[in-house]
Amino acid sequence: MASLACVISLVAGVAAMPSGSCTGDGVLPLPFTPAGVRAFSQHTLERTTPAAAMSLAFARRREAFCAASQNQTAVQLVAQAVRAGLVVGTLGVDLGTWAQAALGGGPPALASLEASQGWKAVRALYFAQTSWHGIASAADYRIEIPVFAYPQRMLHADLPARYRSAPHRLEGASRALFLSLSRDGFAKVARWEGLDIGAVARVANGALDEQEAYRKRKSGTGRAPPVMLAQPAQLETLLAPLFASRSLRVAVDAYLGTDADSHACSYGYTALRLRNGTSPANYVSSLWHHDRVGRRLKLFVFLHNVDGREGRPTVVARGTHNQIYYSSSGMLDSRFDDTWVEAHHEAVPMDGPRGGGFLLDTNALHVGRWQGRDARSVVVIELDRQGRCRELVHGRRNPDAAAILGNLKTPCPSSSRLRPLVGAQMPRCVL
Repeated sequence: MASLACVISLVAGVAAMPSGSCTGDGVLPLPFTPAGVRAFSQHTLERTTPAAAMSLAFARRREAFCAASQNQTAVQLVAQAVRAGLVVGTLGVDLGTWAQAALGGGPPALASLEASQGWKAVRALYFAQTSWHGIASAADYRIEIPVFAYPQRMLHADLPARYRSAPHRLEGASRALFLSLSRDGFAKVARWEGLDIGAVARVANGALDEQEAYRKRKSGTGRAPPVMLAQPAQLETLLAPLFASRSLRVAVDAYLGTDADSHACSYGYTALRLRNGTSPANYVSSLWHHDRVGRRLKLFVFLHNVDGREGRPTVVARGTHNQIYYSSSGMLDSRFDDTWVEAHHEAVPMDGPRGGGFLLDTNALHVGRWQGRDARSVVVIELDRQGRCRELVHGRRNPDAAAILGNLKTPCPSSSRLRPLVGAQMPRCVL
């Protein structure tokens, strides 16, 4: 498998440009090539395909890259960063060991990063697309907002949580969860501690069955949609014991980068069922994607055994969770081609026994498999750092940028239908 983010060949990537068109020829990785466009999905979304829209976007990014590469100092700074561990990929960059080395060791501080001449050079060459005008419609995208607004806000919301070492207080199960999330972007759990899975499954499946029966009656055809959601109130108390587990709370707190003033929180939960008839046409999460919100966690509880091949599992591209994507403005730049993802990354199915499940950093590339023999029923709990969603959408920690950029259109939280957890030792996220 290729390394994180499909690292671009320094020679082959630049060779796609016309001869002499870029001062950076043979020196810097150039991801914005026709080959890179193949990373994006061919399914029609928002009246076009991601691949068609991103072909136009990549052309603009190539032009901006070539213009910026006329600055020899910028080229040299980026070349030094790549040698020091900056990963430049088809979809985004990972600051990796470069940020820690360039900024004095330890987790990179946002102020230090933005003052860095190396980061300014990276921005100039790789994040220079200014607009979606002529590519995406105003109905689908906030096209008046600069493209870099999204990765910029995610940097503000997520650093220095990324690239941090395991805090000393972590030990045992909490340390194992943190290290798995930090390394892979997911952590499998064989059994969720303290959970009465029999009661949880009975209530969740009963609510999903009721919703399915209601939708059949309402349809007039006797058929229900293949994707079903339900948020039964009885699950509130049944899920609360999950967060009585100190190992889970401490691991989530550490991973989301909380400090004395801000702690992990939950937006709420939903039960989800996928069955025959699920497809990209009715379940957009069945295309490879990231959630366009940066560093957030979802906790999945399996209501039955989930088979990795036939059970319609979530599948995660290992190690893609630390990417800073070149853009995250909407569906067109966040839905990817199955063949490309699985050729360039290790695709790991989230399978396991009833009562177990997994934690997922939704910045990682992942997909809800729609193919399979078996239906899949799970409970999903959405977790974040208190206040991070406000920072991302409204720019609360960066009011000057907020005034310039306005509010971002981003799914934070992922749905308004999530039912808050009440009585759990996990506070509700305040929007």
